[in-house]
Amino acid sequence: MERTRPFQVPPLPITVRVIVRDSLNAHSIVLLQPGCNVVVDTGHSSRADQKLALVRQAEHLGDDPIQLVVHTHCHSDRMGGNALLARTYGCPVAVPEGEASLIREWDTRALWLDCADQYAERFTVGQELVAGSRYTWGACPGRNRSPGHDIRALVFECEAQ
Repeated sequence: MERTRPFQVPPLPITVRVIVRDSLNAHSIVLLQPGCNVVVDTGHSSRADQKLALVRQAEHLGDDPIQLVVHTHCHSDRMGGNALLARTYGCPVAVPEGEASLIREWDTRALWLDCADQYAERFTVGQELVAGSRYTWGACPGRNRSPGHDIRALVFECEAQ
């Protein structure tokens, strides 16, 4: 009988930090790069203040600014802290291009807020993320792939360095 090796997770680059959250909250990724710090997914609006406090912890961002908030898709557990982080840091929010019009129009039905009895503070689209486009966030070159678990969602794939 052949022995199988346990799956080995490669270590994250030192420029990548993960903020693990509880139910109703997306985990957030903090990508550190001088002049281009990025926070991906901001959790549920009911815990936006907690997310801000966690982002500000020394092991994540500390006193450094955020230059961009990115979210993978427009569900309430992903975008609830966007407005607070954008307002606090004076930074734009980037959304998948397929969802930009829903955010601009604040179509709470199409954003699944109404039918799920959810809330998110309205925010402004500062940048549209295009599937297949290349980005370097947190010194991780990569590209956005589509779809994620939602047809309009994007998954940022950091390429091996």
